[in-house]
Parts: sequence; structure tokens; C-alpha cells
Amino acid sequence: MGYFPWLQSSPAGASSLRHSNSRRFVSAASISSIRLAENLSLFLPIAAAPGVFFSVEATTAVKSGNYKATTKYIQGTLAPIWNQVFAFNKDRLQAKNIEISVRGKVSVTNEIIGSIEVGIGDIPTRLQGDSSMAPQWYGLEDKNGVSGRSGNLMLAIWVGNQVDDAFSLAWHLDAASVSVDKVSNARTQVYYSPRLWYLKIKVNGAQDLVVSDPNRKPEVYVKATLGNKRLLPPLPSEEIISLERYGVVEGPMEKFSRKVGDLELGILKAEGLVPMKSKNGLKTTDAYCVAKYGPKWTRTSTVVSSLEPKWMKQYQWDVLDPCTVIAIGVFDNNNLQAGEGWATDRLIGKVIRIRLSTLEFGRIYKYAYPLVALMPDGVMKMGELHFTLRFIYTKGSGDKMYQYTQPLLPKPAYTNPMSVYQIDSLRNQAVRHIAMRLARAEPPLRREVVESMLSGRGPVWSIRRGKANFQRVMECLKFFKTALIWLDDLRQWKNSRTTIVMFAVFSVFVYYSEIIIPSFFAFLFLKALRNYFKRPRDILCLDTNLSQVESVNTLDWQEELDTFPSSAPFEDLRLRYDRLRAIGYRIEETVGDLATQLERFHAMFSWRDRRATLIFTLFCLVAWMVFYLVPFRLLFFLFGTYLMRSPRFRVTLPPIPQNVFRRLPSRDDCLL
Repeated sequence: MGYFPWLQSSPAGASSLRHSNSRRFVSAASISSIRLAENLSLFLPIAAAPGVFFSVEATTAVKSGNYKATTKYIQGTLAPIWNQVFAFNKDRLQAKNIEISVRGKVSVTNEIIGSIEVGIGDIPTRLQGDSSMAPQWYGLEDKNGVSGRSGNLMLAIWVGNQVDDAFSLAWHLDAASVSVDKVSNARTQVYYSPRLWYLKIKVNGAQDLVVSDPNRKPEVYVKATLGNKRLLPPLPSEEIISLERYGVVEGPMEKFSRKVGDLELGILKAEGLVPMKSKNGLKTTDAYCVAKYGPKWTRTSTVVSSLEPKWMKQYQWDVLDPCTVIAIGVFDNNNLQAGEGWATDRLIGKVIRIRLSTLEFGRIYKYAYPLVALMPDGVMKMGELHFTLRFIYTKGSGDKMYQYTQPLLPKPAYTNPMSVYQIDSLRNQAVRHIAMRLARAEPPLRREVVESMLSGRGPVWSIRRGKANFQRVMECLKFFKTALIWLDDLRQWKNSRTTIVMFAVFSVFVYYSEIIIPSFFAFLFLKALRNYFKRPRDILCLDTNLSQVESVNTLDWQEELDTFPSSAPFEDLRLRYDRLRAIGYRIEETVGDLATQLERFHAMFSWRDRRATLIFTLFCLVAWMVFYLVPFRLLFFLFGTYLMRSPRFRVTLPPIPQNVFRRLPSRDDCLL
């Protein structure tokens, strides 16, 4: 009869009927699969209603306080079959009962054929491990309160959650304001990216070309087309394949699977979302969540008109390489109403990116990750996304180490490397192709969503990111900076006792020079071992201090958030251009100074300044003889002693080698 799968199972329990206020209440057994107490939903599958004796057109209406929904109209039968499921949030119900009525459509006013009333408090909740519940027939009460005279209605009702089998097929009463032809845009879906290949053609040159007009200089270019001109592949050749014996095979078994682990993601809910639009005079948000790892994309259902949506969805991926990233984003659905045409789904906060190699194997991470967005007036918190994450490594310890020794890209990427511009071009083409393919799915995963999940940022200038990148470099060089400051303190004898001790250690290392390199690696080992106990335990979140969000003014935010090409007024563009000229000048001076120093180094060998090159040549001759005759340990000890000499034996003037080097010529004078 076309029932749902759970409608064909055996009864899990008989329904109990009781009378209250001359109305019939129904209590049914539970059939859900997983119970999540954080967000319960009420499921009501309407199956069939044989024996409706009134009209040739019938529909079923479900009403509970502030919610109301109807099934489709069935014509020309006294036993209509609907097979529709309704689901709505139990926490939002404002009534204690649910009224289910069957109406006939013989006039403008739909007359009630019969109805049933269900007490919400009597509806059971399915616990983990419970079997499915079989639907049952219930007699419809007419207007006089007589049961069974107007026909019977088969239905099942239970309290479930978003992980229930029926949830993806249900009509959500939370989305009652969604247009009928747009309801598919609010449903959950799983997508897969197409497999992409690239064809590399290298054009070397051409010769003996014949042009139509010999008096005109030809403008030659090469055009390659891949598409309708594609030739059919040749037929496969015949081949004899040896069959192996079925059963136990002696010897080592060959491993075919490259799977190294499983990734589990539970998208729970979002809290404190910022209203993204106005609907009927009220500011609201229709949020859904998208997660992407590898070729598999997942999309939750859209929770309509809620600033605290609850999804309670769980997804799983196969992990082939732990050094990969999972991306999670929350979007506002703007394609739920008919007649609005195509609208852009806006991103709520920055896309969350988590590297799997930073996760502990087997640990369950439960986080309330902040959703942060850049606004013209600064950084704004758009809400929090609650999710759970677990990475299970299924391989052994040896396989873990072996996986890190493998190259990240296939072999052709190293044997025939591409330039940076070619890689950027291929990346952009891949994003466009994936967006075009996923936009044809149902419901479509729109282009702006795919671009937000795949592309980090557009080709725009950001002074804030420039400062942040400089800060990242300084953080990485912080150890060397600290070491240089400590060494300078030793040279200045700020603490005489420490300087004497370190000079004694230096003398020991000079005498036993064979322990220098082992001691260096021992130091690195002990430092890494000490940092193990201070290792980060949490997932890396957004760092506002590192992002330099406090040191940027309003003009900088407007420049960073501007479109490409720019849509700013002329005066703002002129101010930005003048500032870029000033920044470019400082960069130009820095690069020029670096070029001058490098050219002075080359000038030592060029005899452009004959006296300076002669001095350098004689110095190399003397150094050759000294290093050949004097032991290296003694020279190294003398150099260290000279470096650590007391400040009273020093002069403030620059050393002689530095004076000679600064007098060397450069090509700075040759520039226009």
C-alpha cells in the first residue's frame, strides 16, 4: 500500500484509549531510534483513512495551539492514503492536546468528517534500543461524539528527535511559513564533490607558419579546447585474468584500503545568533549548518525563525590522511519564500576550520565555538556553534609514523611542478566547477556557500592581515630574539657570575668539541619533553590579539570589506591609494637596502673598487694561512674570548670589517 517502512513493522504495544470531556485521547508506543534530551520533536505519520463516507475529496488537518498543518487532498476514493509525516518542536507547543481531523472538500468550507484528540502528556518518548511502532486504526468521532461512524484513521505518534529516521522526510511545523515550492531548501542533505582532473599542455613554439596577408604582422596565439571534440576511448583489449583460490591464502595479505581513521561530527545547536533579516516586521534568522571534509558535504535542515536553532545531527567521514582540515559554517537561508527568486545565503560568522592532526585520538571534543564576523565598525560576535568532534585512528602506531613520511601530493605534482599562478588558476576553476555541480542538487548547495567553505579570502588588500602576518613572524623568531638579548647581556657583563660560568662552559665545549652537536640535540629533546606537559588541550580558536583587530580604525575595516573591484567613492579610493603609496615606499626602501647589502657582497669579488677588493683578497690569503697552521679549537677559543671580553676593553666605534664592507660600491647609483 506504499506505507513507510516503520508502518509495516509489528506492533510494539497496543494503544490505550481513555475518555476525557467526552473526547477520545490516544496514547501510542514510541518508535524513534535515538533520544537527545536537548531537543525533542513530535512525529505524527498520517497513513491512510479507509471508509471515509462523505465526499470524494478528503484531507487531514493537524492542529495544536499555535501550529496547524494539512495533508494533501485525495480525490476519487473513499480510502485515501497520505503517507505524510509531521514534526514540530515539543518545547514550542502552547497547547496540551493535538487535534487530528479529516475534512471533506465539497464546498468552499471544508466540513469536518471526523476527528481525534491526542494528549501531549500521554505521548511516549522512544528510548535507545526501542523497536519501531506499528501504526494503528483509530475511529473518527463525528460531531455528535460517536466513534467509528465516520470512518477510521491509521496513524502513529511518538516523541523523537532530529536523528529519527522520519525527521528527514517530515513536514516541519516549525517551517510552516515556508512556501510549498521552497520547502526542499530547508531539508537536510548530503553532497559529494565531483572528481576533478586537470590537463596540462605545454606550448613550446611554432615554425613555418603561413598567413593569409603577408603584409601584416601576424598575432599568433594557441587555443586549446576540451569538451565536444573529445575522442571516444579505445575498446579495452582482451586479457586473461588468473583466478585465485577462494579461502585462506598463505603469506602476507595485501592491503587495499588507505583509510587511517574515522571522523565523527555532531552538530548540536547554535545560541545567541544575530538577526540577519526582517520578516513581517520582525528580525529573525533561518539558520542551517554546512560541514565539509574531503569530497563529502553535509547540510542540516533549516530551522526557521529561530535565534537558537537545534539540529542534533551526527555525521561520519572516512579519513585517508590526518593532516587534513574539516570546515564548518553556519548560513542564513534566504530561499524559503515563493516569488522572491534567487537570493544569497549569507554566512553567519567565519568558517570554522579544524586540523585533524591537532586532535587527540579517541577524545570527544565538545565545544561552543564563537562565530565571529568582520563588520564595518569592527569585529562582531554572531553567536556560538555547539558541536562535538572525535577522531578515531584505526591504524597501528607504525602506520601513524609511516603516514607522516609520505608526500602530500601525487607524484606528478613534484615531477612536473606548476607555477604559483597556475595553482591559483586551477584552484579557482575547481571552486567554480564544484559550485556549479552542487548547485544542481536538490536542495541546491548554492555557489556562495561553496565559495565560502572552500575559499579563505578574496584578492583584497588588508593592512590588518599584514600586521598580523608580521606579528606571526615575530612570534616565531621570539626564541632567537631572546637568545640574542641574553648573549648581549653576557657580553656586557651585567651579571658577572653568570658570564664567568657561561665562559667556563664555553671553554669546556671548545676542549671537547665532539660533544657540541650531541648537546644541541639533547637540549632540543629536553625542551620538547618539557613542553609536552604544557601542550594545548583545546581546539585552536580565533585569536583577536593575533588578528590585530584592536589596532585597526574604521577606514581600514571599510577597505578590507570592500568589494573587488572596489565600489567605494572616489575620495575614499584616493585616500587608500595615497596610504598604499606610503606603505609601498617603506617596502621599497627596505628591499632597496637589502639589494644594496647583497650588491656590496658581490662587489668584494668584482674589482670594481680595486682597493677594497685588494684588501679583501689579502685578508683571504692571511686567513687561509692562519686557519691552515693554527688549530681550529684555538681559533674558536680566541674568538669566543674576544667576543666575551670585558666592556672596559672595548671601543664604541664599528669594527674594521664593517667599515670596509660599508665602503663597497653598489648599483644604487645606476637607478633612474
